[in-house]
Amino acid sequence: MHYFSPEHADALFAVKSSLDIPLVLTAHNVWADDLWAEFNARAKYWDAVIAVSHYIKKELIRSGYSGDRITVIHHGIDLELFRPDVDGCAPKAGSAFSRFSGRRVIFHPARLSLAKGSHISVQALAQIRERFPEALLVLAGTDKTVDWGSYQSKEIAQIRNLIAELGLTEHVHIEFFPWEKMPLVYRAAEVCIYPSCFEEPFGLVMLESMAAAKPIVVSRAGGMPEVVKDRINGYVVPKRDPHALAERCCRLLADPVLARRMGQTGRQMAQKSFPKELMAARTLHVYGDVLSSYRRSGGSRDRDRERFIA
Repeated sequence: MHYFSPEHADALFAVKSSLDIPLVLTAHNVWADDLWAEFNARAKYWDAVIAVSHYIKKELIRSGYSGDRITVIHHGIDLELFRPDVDGCAPKAGSAFSRFSGRRVIFHPARLSLAKGSHISVQALAQIRERFPEALLVLAGTDKTVDWGSYQSKEIAQIRNLIAELGLTEHVHIEFFPWEKMPLVYRAAEVCIYPSCFEEPFGLVMLESMAAAKPIVVSRAGGMPEVVKDRINGYVVPKRDPHALAERCCRLLADPVLARRMGQTGRQMAQKSFPKELMAARTLHVYGDVLSSYRRSGGSRDRDRERFIA
């Protein structure tokens, strides 16, 4: 579910009823408006719900979903694609992006928007450069995003104006990186940041940073504190607080040993708890439980069960 609609839910429920098979919802998001309330009125359609974070589960329960039907399964990450630069990839990444050469790269991998805290990152950079004038903020994502409220172009203009007003034009790199280049940018970075200003459902950036063995600073928003443990694999700072963000970034830039230790801890956490294979196995387990209980209750025919598994 990501900006799902009642019409989609009704259509799926009709299929469920016609074929007599269970229906499972994976909830990536929550929001607050009349459409959300209308969608929640259909909470009983789902035989099981997978929530991508404990935060999402809590919000779903608050919206009328039965807690005993909700299983939290955090996202997983490709640990081979996103990996540390132990094989010497960091210099290659630097040569691929010439503007990074000789700079202390702080990477904010998100669409350029206020919700994702791009303006907070820019404000923090102004403070960071007082101590580390060689710092370069890399903002990823200026196009190819869904713009539900037609806000994107206005927010991009606002952020670019802020960069100019603070005299940071030469110290902020904005680029929409193709997916295959993203791991290289992570390897070129010293610190990753994700200062979201809304309740982030999960934040896949956390896993990408951890898998790349980079320390990450996030805001205390939504499900992110479930993954980033303050002072262990990164820092958690208050939302909309550029000073706190700057202070934590400076601490990491000033102490490479600390940054490396946090990054390595993050990599170990990603290997243990967040490989994509574990996410897939947990998801299949939920599907299996639903199918088993559905069959025991007489709610499904064997041939439909086999078709669903296939």
